[in-house]
Amino acid sequence: SALLYLSGVAARGAPRRLGSTPSVDRVTQPASAAPTGIVLVSRTYVPYNADTAAYGMGACEQIAYDPVEKYAYAISEKGYVNVVDFGTPTEPAVTAHGIALSGHALTDVEVCGGKLFVSMAGS
Repeated sequence: SALLYLSGVAARGAPRRLGSTPSVDRVTQPASAAPTGIVLVSRTYVPYNADTAAYGMGACEQIAYDPVEKYAYAISEKGYVNVVDFGTPTEPAVTAHGIALSGHALTDVEVCGGKLFVSMAGS
């Protein structure tokens, strides 16, 4: 397998305004307390690639989230990295900044230190 580092992927758009990001000042339950529930805030679907609007199994094999830039990166088994903007969590949007790695079987994606890493199966 191979590891690919993609630099400056999310930097194509306008700079992010992070001042509106909500924060938590205090927690009222102890850290050992079990979660009491979960609420669906939003949902979005990502295509296999930029050329077709086909959706289904394999369109999103793995995801990674960048909490600073508010982007999620979803890799497809067709060799495409979708970039999803979560700047407004209730209205996520697939951006036009996807990355085509056609012909490669993508296996994992991670964000670390502002860098995007994608691994692909060896040939």
